[in-house]
Amino acid sequence: MEGARPDRLARVGTPSAAKAIDQQTAPEPAAVRPTPRWADFVAVASYLALALWVARCARTIFLPGEVNVARIVSGLLAGIVFVDWLAVAPQISHTLSAAIFLPLFGATLWLQRFVPAT
Repeated sequence: MEGARPDRLARVGTPSAAKAIDQQTAPEPAAVRPTPRWADFVAVASYLALALWVARCARTIFLPGEVNVARIVSGLLAGIVFVDWLAVAPQISHTLSAAIFLPLFGATLWLQRFVPAT
């Protein structure tokens, strides 16, 4: 039974599902825009800001003295806004994303003074 199935599909001549999906979802050449060089700089700066924020939050782990876990966790939770920003950055303009996510980051830090993360 299984040997007859590939023969039947070959006789019909239907393309495979992957080829059919690829042909339908391929963007038109005119719709593809090259990425400007300043956008690459903004992306690198955004990832660098996230890495510096995580390093700033976790630095007390490696320094001598008392480790304040609540402060580390609240800082890392506020850093989730940076991760969300990086996730939506390719879909919207950089100015709009900065206008949305920087106030959200500030609000997250400010609200954690009243409602602690841990």
